[in-house]
Amino acid sequence: MLKTVFFGTPDLAATVLRALAGLADVVAVVTQPDKPKGRGRALSPPPVKLLAESLGIPALQPSSAKDAALLDELSRIAPDLILTAAYGKILPPSVLNLPKLGCFNAHASLLPKYRGAAPINRAIMDGGTETGITLMRMDEGMDTGNMLMVQRIAIGPDDNAGTLTEKLAALAASMLPEFLSALSEGRLVDTVQNHAEATSAHVIKKDDALIDWSISASGIRNFIRGLNPRPGAHTFLDGTQIRILAAQAVDGGGAPGEIVHVDKGSLLVGAVSGLLSITEIQPPGKSVMPVRAFLQGRRLAAGMRFSGASGS
Repeated sequence: MLKTVFFGTPDLAATVLRALAGLADVVAVVTQPDKPKGRGRALSPPPVKLLAESLGIPALQPSSAKDAALLDELSRIAPDLILTAAYGKILPPSVLNLPKLGCFNAHASLLPKYRGAAPINRAIMDGGTETGITLMRMDEGMDTGNMLMVQRIAIGPDDNAGTLTEKLAALAASMLPEFLSALSEGRLVDTVQNHAEATSAHVIKKDDALIDWSISASGIRNFIRGLNPRPGAHTFLDGTQIRILAAQAVDGGGAPGEIVHVDKGSLLVGAVSGLLSITEIQPPGKSVMPVRAFLQGRRLAAGMRFSGASGS
């Protein structure tokens, strides 16, 4: 079995690691440091670390992929290959040039589209109907290396970032047996990306999750889907920030952001074209709830307006 080091951090990467551990000799895992979470801000380990520990695989957590101690350990291990999936950092040449067979990445898009940290979110936010996994040979750029294997998958109309991540993780895991076999036998064929067609899927920051009501209702729905469950699309109502986790686009009209209709079970908000029917919402300090629960005891009325800023 190929001596392998795996780099990855979130749930998607953990799914890939679980499959990889049954196919290769995974001698170490590299993942991001524990991070504070929740109201108590207690340190929480990433999913890949938790899985590695359960599998008895040593987990390394350098603050930087350029860490000298990391390079020393990788040099000592002398892996046949390094495989990464959603690690979250670019690997330096000192790491890329170390494994005998090379460094490879399972990227959650159909490259060269959506290079970067948030390909799943961006594909849904853009209203895409198809995505996939590209297994690529890594170079010093951001997802610019040669493509080796590609598998496609449909983006369902009701998929959000969470459900699509699960599907893509399973797809990546299913590609590993043939990938490792082809790698061992020298059957992989490199295909150079068409760099002129590249698009960016840069990391999503807080301001990127603010709903723009001056687009179509279907566009807002895609935006909300692409940010569910994290970080969650948000807007403001009477100066209070509210997260919207699910909605439908329906026929009708109204001023952008204006509540057009509200009753015990429905909340319709205007957009440039169509209406947004909000179905799941999260007020400050509360859990995500159906819109019916949110409306109980709240005096919302037609004419009130959701806005893109706390003071609007």
